[in-house]
Amino acid sequence: MFRGGFRESQEHTATLQEIEGVLSIQSFEALLQWIYHRIIRFDETFEESCIEAAVELARLAEMYGITRIEAPITQYIKDIYAKSGHLNGKPCRHILPDDEVIALGTDLREGHPVRRVMAQAFVLTYLQIPKDDRDSDDLGTEEFPKYGADLLFEVRELLDTLTYRGSAVV
Repeated sequence: MFRGGFRESQEHTATLQEIEGVLSIQSFEALLQWIYHRIIRFDETFEESCIEAAVELARLAEMYGITRIEAPITQYIKDIYAKSGHLNGKPCRHILPDDEVIALGTDLREGHPVRRVMAQAFVLTYLQIPKDDRDSDDLGTEEFPKYGADLLFEVRELLDTLTYRGSAVV
């Protein structure tokens, strides 16, 4: 864009339009921070906000075909879950089903590491919800059918990690 006969090359500027959930000042600054310093960090107080910002950064990177950032974003999200105790069996309140969180990451391509970690987190939490408190709509699979496939894949992966000793599952 800065070479050739484009307006940006003559004006030496580029204007980016915000795209809700993808391109914001925060996600663009985070992308620049990662490009120059290889650091992913958000100045957010709440875990939920950090996770949402990380997913937005993943969407931005995917839009521009930047794949080397996928693993660091995924690790960033996993670190938040580990810090909150979610990966050690403690339910994670911001992964409980609600219309916005359930969709988080579903617009990334199938198999995207961030999409997978969001499905993993939901499966771990969903399995810990007492059966009477579950609602069939909680899974979000009717609204996001491919997400249902993600959840089934992650359940299978989780079940493959279990070992059976007699009548107990470890």
